[in-house]
Amino acid sequence: MPLREINYVKNEIFARYGRKFDSEELSNYFSEKSWYEGVYSPDEFDEYYKEKLLNKYEKYNAEF
Repeated sequence: MPLREINYVKNEIFARYGRKFDSEELSNYFSEKSWYEGVYSPDEFDEYYKEKLLNKYEKYNAEF
């Protein structure tokens, strides 16, 4: 799988929970998805929500 696609797949886990992205490429990519609604800044999501929202499989896959 191309590196670009791996990046999209990994970040889709976060995007589905409302994480916004600093990356223009990721912001544009996810803003085109009907299901995406950016709610949390990257810092806010990573500090407060990432551990609370993601289940163990999502955490594993995001780290993988």
